[in-house]
Amino acid sequence: MNHFSSMKYLVGALALGVSSSANAGIFSWSTAVDADPTTGFQKLFVVAPIVTDIGSSYDHATNGMTYEFVVNAPDGPTSSALMGARGTGSTSAGIKWEQGSSSMLGITTFGVADFTSTVPLVADTDVVVAFVMTSGNTDIFVNGALAGNIAEGFTLSGEVGIGQAYDPTGNFDLLTGTILGVAVYDSALSDTTLAAHSNQFFNVVDPNVDGDVDGDFDVDLDDYNILKANFGTGSSLAEGDVDYDGDVDLADYALIAEQYPFFNGGASLASAIPEPTSMLLMGLGCVAMLKRSK
Repeated sequence: MNHFSSMKYLVGALALGVSSSANAGIFSWSTAVDADPTTGFQKLFVVAPIVTDIGSSYDHATNGMTYEFVVNAPDGPTSSALMGARGTGSTSAGIKWEQGSSSMLGITTFGVADFTSTVPLVADTDVVVAFVMTSGNTDIFVNGALAGNIAEGFTLSGEVGIGQAYDPTGNFDLLTGTILGVAVYDSALSDTTLAAHSNQFFNVVDPNVDGDVDGDFDVDLDDYNILKANFGTGSSLAEGDVDYDGDVDLADYALIAEQYPFFNGGASLASAIPEPTSMLLMGLGCVAMLKRSK
């Protein structure tokens, strides 16, 4: 997401009463979502139930499917859906914030069966929930960690309800709360990727400061030192993944090096690193820049 888009969403979110900390976190999460090549749909700040087209070229049995939500909602007295559709020509199914009045996450094949997980909903606080569906199975992740599974899976596509189940004759299972972000992927995302997405949301930084690892609104040696300590092993923004692709590598170094002069009187990052490290990293940075420009 570029800076203009971030500001556009920020103004809209403030008007809707979404907190500033959630704003910053959701922009970081959204950038990570954008970076995934299997992302088919993304929407931010669903503060009331909607109906929308999430796309149709999905197949959970072949590629796997992932439905990811950043949500803040209460434990209601009745069933509520994060996403669902019935009577629309696509799969008649729902992904449940609460299955019945169980206080548990779940899924439903409408007209066939309700499937209640052993994973409790996390009420009245920001939480990242993902449902990873393959043929005959759904893994449920909470804040990037596998929390449970259900022996059933399906593909939701086309026109669906978000924050409700959509039915042309009358919507139902309405959610009370806010879905800060929702994304649909044409793949079964890995544990590592889902953990990285959750990290992006909870490691709140200013989305307009590219290369800011430690969240202090600048790019300096502190950011570089974190990247150096986690080079080749890190996977989150807090470890130096400033391009949100799930690893810490030369591309992350190149972005920090690119931004460093703007916060350090025009001095280059290489000039601040003792020899011989600076010469080596200058060379590595050039290679990374060439890769980024292709």
